[in-house]
Amino acid sequence: MGNSANKSEIGEEIEFLCRAGQSCFTHGDYRQARKYYRRALSHHQHLPARTNDSNQVQLEIYLQIADTYIKECKHKKVNQVCQKISKIAQKLTDDLGLARILDRQGESKRLQGQFDLAIEDFGQSLKMKKEILQNEDNLEISTSYFLLGCLYYDQDAYDNALIMYQKALPIKLSKLGENHADVAEIYQKMGNVYFQQSKYDDALLMYQKKIDIGVEIFGEKHDSVAHSYYNIGLVYDNQSMYDKAISMYEKALSIQSERASENPLDIANSYHNIGIAYRHQGQYELALSMHQKALNIRLKLQECQHSNVAQLYHDMGDIHCRQFAYKEALSMFGKALKIRLKLYGENHLEVAHSYTSIGDIYRHQYNCDKAFFMYENSLKIQLKVNGDKLADVAQLYNNLGLVLSYQNRVDDALIMYNKALDIYLNLYTENHTIVGIVYQNMSNAYEKQQKDDEASMMRQKSFNIAKRLQQEDPNILPDALTEGPSPGTTELNHKVNTLFSTWIFAELWSYLGEYLR
Repeated sequence: MGNSANKSEIGEEIEFLCRAGQSCFTHGDYRQARKYYRRALSHHQHLPARTNDSNQVQLEIYLQIADTYIKECKHKKVNQVCQKISKIAQKLTDDLGLARILDRQGESKRLQGQFDLAIEDFGQSLKMKKEILQNEDNLEISTSYFLLGCLYYDQDAYDNALIMYQKALPIKLSKLGENHADVAEIYQKMGNVYFQQSKYDDALLMYQKKIDIGVEIFGEKHDSVAHSYYNIGLVYDNQSMYDKAISMYEKALSIQSERASENPLDIANSYHNIGIAYRHQGQYELALSMHQKALNIRLKLQECQHSNVAQLYHDMGDIHCRQFAYKEALSMFGKALKIRLKLYGENHLEVAHSYTSIGDIYRHQYNCDKAFFMYENSLKIQLKVNGDKLADVAQLYNNLGLVLSYQNRVDDALIMYNKALDIYLNLYTENHTIVGIVYQNMSNAYEKQQKDDEASMMRQKSFNIAKRLQQEDPNILPDALTEGPSPGTTELNHKVNTLFSTWIFAELWSYLGEYLR
């Protein structure tokens, strides 16, 4: 009787500790969750006799520990725990346990970008579960669909990701009900897919569902709710609804600031995105202020070589460039480039973007040799990584054309413009704004060669596109820019208008180039 009572007390203590660990896990306190789970394992060692049931409990606890390491991206620890519990599962001849271990191993690989290895683990796990359970309506099957959805999302296969999430959701709803954190997570993931597909109304609906569940479970001041406000801000930002975006980011920031000790990086992200919204509104000083706050937090956390620090430097450089503060812009872009080279090496798209931005500064300063060198560096990386069919490559050909034109190497400039034009016409329609930019640049090049017919033809094509833009938004361009010389307009005035048109297109190019990146 004594042993039986002792066993019962230990079992109750283990159950209590596991519930406490799960609560901490749900609230994002993974270290404390692990402490509870390890205490539960310690109590497990004092059980008077080991049975299959007690070994199954041990397996479950280790799986929960593995989950905490996954959340913290401590992949070596995940692997160590999975190796340990594989032995327990094999001893129990627990094939379902082995499938669940494969889920953890696959998720760790996914987070490390090892997608081919991850899909092997997820696929094998799903196959095992279907053979064992003989029933689709099971939470373990739902977990497999969810994990596959995350993997497809990371691979930009958004339609496939959505199919997996839609398979996982009804099972979760059936077994757990609407107000459960796992259901909320699927809504968020589906919202992310809709966001990437530019289905913004659908994305907002999913994020709002997650907010409703988060408030019901955790209250209004929880990180989960803050994260949803942040995502809604991103949606509004992409719709150019910047006031609404800032309002959402500030709601997220208000919650995050009250929980600053838990995850200060969330605060940094909110400041960063508020700054981006202010930049889009042309409120550059406010934008710089927000970026500086984000930067201060990250540097205080000793993240001086982090990719997000590089992005902050890059964004601050962009703002200085828009303010024509080229010296400050070069300093910021240089800092971003230094970090990116250290993180990624030479052949990475983020490095290419830094080279492009530095080239833009030198081009604005008419420092043609340095601009050409930077653009060439960027082009080599872009061609190596993405090939010659993407808009970023076309942008670089266009920019190289501008530099060559400044140097009066007009034949070479036209070669670059034609390369840019070929790519854009393959990607977009004849009447796309960016195509108009290239036509305008080609017109200027032909004028330098005194090829009036070719110049006139390119200019007319550019004006036609400008006219279409004006019809869509009458405020975008003055009438003189779309009609050629008006009656009573001197040739000199029309040349000024043409130059102004070129400037307008150059500005459009700058913003559209940023959008495409």
